[in-house]
Amino acid sequence: MKKLSMSLKILFNVLLFSFYTLFFIIAGNFLFGLFLTLLDRDIPATDDPIHLKLAILVIFLSLLFTLLFRKFFYLRTFSSEVKKTESKIKQETQEELEIYVNKEIK
Repeated sequence: MKKLSMSLKILFNVLLFSFYTLFFIIAGNFLFGLFLTLLDRDIPATDDPIHLKLAILVIFLSLLFTLLFRKFFYLRTFSSEVKKTESKIKQETQEELEIYVNKEIK
């Protein structure tokens, strides 16, 4: 997964968000119906605008939830390249320091 191009990672992340949103919408509607059943109220019909409002709310909540925990829900797209160059620079500096110390000791 580390070698995927950035465009593939972005596409994969969009697909993951779509999956999470669909899952949360289905779960939210189920829990809404269960909650109304427990309160002994009628469940609104499918053409009622409350379902659309719930779906929009769930989309925003799933975006917020998955962005807060993006380490667990999405692929990293930007951070891997910076760490590699930083470790190479530190290693080269360490080698130069060792060469300098060895010359001074002799």
